Amino acid sequence: MVSYLLAAVPYFALWVVLWTPLPGTPPEWMRLGALVVGALLGSAGLGLYLWGRFTLGEMYNVSSSLGTELFADHRLITNGPFRYVRHPMYAGIGLAALGGLAVYRTWSMVFAVASVLGLSIKARHEEQLLAAEFGSTWSEYSALVPAFWPRLSTNRRPPVTSKGGSRHG
Repeated sequence: MVSYLLAAVPYFALWVVLWTPLPGTPPEWMRLGALVVGALLGSAGLGLYLWGRFTLGEMYNVSSSLGTELFADHRLITNGPFRYVRHPMYAGIGLAALGGLAVYRTWSMVFAVASVLGLSIKARHEEQLLAAEFGSTWSEYSALVPAFWPRLSTNRRPPVTSKGGSRHG
């Protein structure tokens, strides 16, 4: 029993450190504004993530940092949020992390925001896989659609398709 308690001590210490508030206390009006902005960012991030997840449908595949695989009959999805950004789920996670930082102001939220950089590395790996699989179709799509943040101009978006792209277009 003592060994279990001793093993838990570093995790508890890490938890205490990560949930320590950031230095400085903002004025009341700023805390209220941060709460509102954080809630809006977090909600938008969750919504964007779910929209991306459900748009992928059967093409959704859980991947890890150890590797990403495509299905044998994988299709390139270019409709829904994928019409505006290539990685809406990662963008949603980023928005939610920023929202969490605005609301909670803890070191764990700083870590969450910083870990979004890891998603951009993962996205690059996924894009290499998609480029190899879909060839010119991927090249055309990625030239028109930004990775994470949508363009304000609508004249460079791909047409909406119900089936997505094809292999080696």
